[in-house]
Amino acid sequence: RMLEPDLENLCCKLFCVLSQDQFADFLLDKSYFPVRETCCQLIGSLLSRVHDENMLGDALTIIEQFNRKEEVHKRHSAVMATKYICSFKSLFCRLAKYDRFR
Repeated sequence: RMLEPDLENLCCKLFCVLSQDQFADFLLDKSYFPVRETCCQLIGSLLSRVHDENMLGDALTIIEQFNRKEEVHKRHSAVMATKYICSFKSLFCRLAKYDRFR
């Protein structure tokens, strides 16, 4: 079992990777973003195990900041992170109390 500071540290590192990742694979007429996809899946999974509401709020703030950026890859990261965060039912229920997620 990981401790909360370890989870927070790992989430911070994953957000750093997301902020810098611009890699895309192209196959036929589709684009794939394997690094972004993996980071977002991990962020969603880690945040579902966090009990500290401040950390969850901080993660939402980072995602909102990504969504406001002009760079398309950062906006795409925000959408993808939101998708995986909302895929965890327990986490989605906790998010319902945040005004910015309604």
